[in-house]
Amino acid sequence: MADTQDLVPPLRPDVVIEAMDDGGGRLLDARLGRKLKLDTRGLQVARLLDRPQTLSELLARIADKTGRPMTEEVLGRVLAAFEGLGFLDTAATEDVAQRMNMAEEEWRRDPQSVKLVIPDDLRFECKACGSCCLGANIGPVTEDVLAGLAGERQKELFSHYAGRKGLFFAMVPADGQEEIVVCQSRNGACLFLDQDGLCGIHRRYGPEAKPHVCRLFPYQFVLTPDGLVVGLQLECRSILEASKGRPLSEQTGLLRSLLPLVTDAPSFRKFLSLDGVATFSYEDYKVLEDEAVSAVA
Repeated sequence: MADTQDLVPPLRPDVVIEAMDDGGGRLLDARLGRKLKLDTRGLQVARLLDRPQTLSELLARIADKTGRPMTEEVLGRVLAAFEGLGFLDTAATEDVAQRMNMAEEEWRRDPQSVKLVIPDDLRFECKACGSCCLGANIGPVTEDVLAGLAGERQKELFSHYAGRKGLFFAMVPADGQEEIVVCQSRNGACLFLDQDGLCGIHRRYGPEAKPHVCRLFPYQFVLTPDGLVVGLQLECRSILEASKGRPLSEQTGLLRSLLPLVTDAPSFRKFLSLDGVATFSYEDYKVLEDEAVSAVA
């Protein structure tokens, strides 16, 4: 427990306190993407975190405002939860927020300027097994890709692949979002998958002509305070063999050529919560990740 004369930081200026009908409330933090439900006592404490103050002063204000004294132990748990979730105005919280905001702003301004963070042992080299072309209809196929396959290319593709169903069709996702265009399928695989396991579009017109989702697979990109972390999706059925290929650190040209296709790179949350109270930062996460990887290596 901290000394009663230590200063307790206030809530950050951009944290909003919202009262609820049940007497409790919640803290809303759009900047760090956090929210926390509060009981009545938690709401009372939050409302009094309006300035830096000593612990003893805060305890006295709680007793005076509510008529119900709070023990140091209980208040300590409340403050620890607020601090762990990044609601208090501390230097550590501000550092994480600024680093993440800088990365997000840089990504919006110029994706090519964002630092690529590639694990040293991450390797991949496509084995052309065709497994990523099996199963569900491949998509979405964006308008620029469809435009690139129009005209003479469309005629050529029709002559090689199209049956009664055509080359593409529009479908409405199960979640009710706007319809998307996807590739037709044949015998449980993408229509353009040739018998040798290679893509007919790629073969004829190069990789740039393929749907974006095909060009991006199996790479995935996550925006973090350290930069854009590159990873691999394990759905590739040849991942064991493919992961013996060239290190991704030697393929930065390819990776950067894909960045214009990444229209919605997910951002790593500034603070993660396992149970709604206990939290850890991105720095803590990296330590846990390293330990987990070492355990299975």
